Formats: sequence, structure tokens, C-alpha cells
Amino acid sequence: ALPANADGWIYLGETNHRSEPLSGGLLYTVMLEPLATDVLFVPGNPISLQGNFSGQSGSAFGAVHTTYLFRDSTGSLFNPFHNYTAIRYSGFSRLPALDVAKLRDSPTTYPDAVTHVYLELPQLDERIPALAKQITANENNAYDKAHAIEMYLRSNRFTYTLNLQSKPGDDPLPHFLFESRAGHCEYFASSMAVMLRALGIPSREVNGFLPGEYNDLGGDYIVRASDAHSWVEVFFPGSGWIVFDPTPDAPEGTSGLLSRLEKYADWFELTWNDWVISYDFAHQAALTQTLQRGSRTWIESSREWFERKQEHGKTWIKSWQFQHAGL
Repeated sequence: ALPANADGWIYLGETNHRSEPLSGGLLYTVMLEPLATDVLFVPGNPISLQGNFSGQSGSAFGAVHTTYLFRDSTGSLFNPFHNYTAIRYSGFSRLPALDVAKLRDSPTTYPDAVTHVYLELPQLDERIPALAKQITANENNAYDKAHAIEMYLRSNRFTYTLNLQSKPGDDPLPHFLFESRAGHCEYFASSMAVMLRALGIPSREVNGFLPGEYNDLGGDYIVRASDAHSWVEVFFPGSGWIVFDPTPDAPEGTSGLLSRLEKYADWFELTWNDWVISYDFAHQAALTQTLQRGSRTWIESSREWFERKQEHGKTWIKSWQFQHAGL
């Protein structure tokens, strides 16, 4: 378990044991709608997170609220308290710098903990290891071999589709690689990971989301369920897990008035959740400051109005007295 510090932030450290320099930092806020999972989604290498990750322990009279997250051996983060409900959290992540020259010179001696898990394979169709060797025949290091397989799957030999026209049978991987050559991201990612493992290169399939669509109204990114994606991470000693994406780009959709209206609806929902549903201390402070400024302005305006009316009243009384002095 990863507990929160006194400031409310949960500091994660370097979850994938990277040793190379990191290119920059990213501060972000996530409004996560209910999902059938307690996994937290973060970009890059997460350093710290802050959110309403809290539970209650002890008796009803001596309850203690605790805030913590779980992290497994792969570095995945889990929120044990708010699964299946909407949640808002902020985070800070580092973005890794891709040093191709260093990756090409990376040694091929891997830790036992890595090879024990990430070289494991089932019984394979003999054509799959043969294809992996064929694709990488001209490459002499793990990075170029991974890149060659990535580009092979992204080439026009294969097609991205969500509509599978034929049944994959009992062994879908050879069916995808040698017959249909069409499928969704999980086919591409699993094919690359298996071929790399067949070459003795530790790899894993990763599930998450693409960045989604930028909403210029609120300055945020809309990440929908349709942005769910699978890709591959390859292990390089001294550098950690490096991302490869063998899935070809999907056909771009059209945008128009309906898309614009969806952005307005998203902006309104985000604002409502941010200021009403997830109304936290930061928003309370901001609103209080605004009200204080507004209150000071209103009080000053009222005082000036009263002083003007008071002066006008005095002038009127003096005028009335002068006019009726001889009565």
C-alpha cells in the first residue's frame, strides 16, 4: 500500500526503475467516470497523485479515515475505495526521453524477475517464431528488432478494423498473422509481444487509453471508451519499459455541428462536476476569494450610494429651510 503524506499527496517514486534522464513534467487533473475497474490511469511515469482515495477503518465511534493506493509488481495503480464510481484526482508525471542510441547499445542480460514473467509463452504455431526471425533478420540489437516488428505490423499488409469478417478459430494469433491480416489493437499488440518473446526479448501488452480529442472550449482532453487501446512495452536494461505501438492508424471520423455540440455538452458536464459535484477545498478557496472581492465591491458601492443620498438629503433640507424661513 502507498499511504498519503501530510499534504495529501501520495508519492510513488520511480515505478519502473528508470535510470535515464526524464524530458519533462506534466501536471494534470483527471475526471474519471465510473468504470468496471479500480485501476487508475496516469500518463508517463507517475511521481505523485492526490485525490479522494479514502476509506474508513475502526468502529463507528472511533472511525479513522485513511488514504492510500495499491501498486502491483507491474507498476499498475489501484484505488481500493472508489471503484465503479466517478472520481477526480490530480497527478504529476515525468515524460521519458527516448534515447535511441542508448537503447541500441542496451545489454541483453535481463534480471531473472523480468525473464521469469515476460518471456513466458504458450505452445506456438511454428510459423510465428519463423516470421519473427524473418522480419528481424537484418537487425542486430533488441531495439531495431522491436522497431522492425512494429513497422511490419503497421504496414499496408495489415488493416485495422473492429468488424472481424471471419472466425479466428481456436488459435486466433496465426489466423490474424497469416490469413485475415485484419483486426483491432489487441491483435496487433499481442502479435508483437509474442513475436518478441519468441526472439528472447522481454515484452508485455499494456491496456489503457489514447489521449482522445482536445476540447478547445475547456482546454481539456475528452477521453472516451472508444479511445481504449492496447500497445506494447519492451524491457531494456538500464532504461526500463519502452513503448511501441504496432497498430495502424484508424480511419479519421468526420467532424461537424454535432461534434461541436458534443464539445459544449462535455464542457458543461466537466464544469458542473468540477464546481458542484467534486467541490473541493481549492474550489471553495477560489469561490470565497471571488465572493470576498465581490462583497468588498458591493459594500463600497453601497457606502458611496448612501453618502450621495445623505448629501442630497442635507442639501434638500437646507433648501427647504431657506425657502420657508420667512413663514
